[in-house]
Amino acid sequence: MLRLLSSISFIALFAMNGYSQGQNFTFEAIKSHPFPTELIRSNKGNRIAWAMDEKGIRNIYVAEGPSFEARKLTSFTEDDGQEITSISISDDGKWVLFVRGGIMELILIT
Repeated sequence: MLRLLSSISFIALFAMNGYSQGQNFTFEAIKSHPFPTELIRSNKGNRIAWAMDEKGIRNIYVAEGPSFEARKLTSFTEDDGQEITSISISDDGKWVLFVRGGIMELILIT
């Protein structure tokens, strides 16, 4: 009986908490969390690159070991709906190739 009462109390508490949190669940809240995609690495060396979506604004980032501190490689400033796909790094890690909105772009990493 005690176990049943504990279970009911837990479910009621969970339901009330979930209900109150559900009221604040918005599309803007979802978009506000940045997320990386297309993570790749160079064949030689220790460089990585990826696309980052920050509130719909997509840019390419690179990092080099051993610290792997992220650097923004592109500087797109608005959510124009253009996806970034097909990221590649040259074997020597000096060039990043990617497709943005159907247009292929090549950037020298300095």
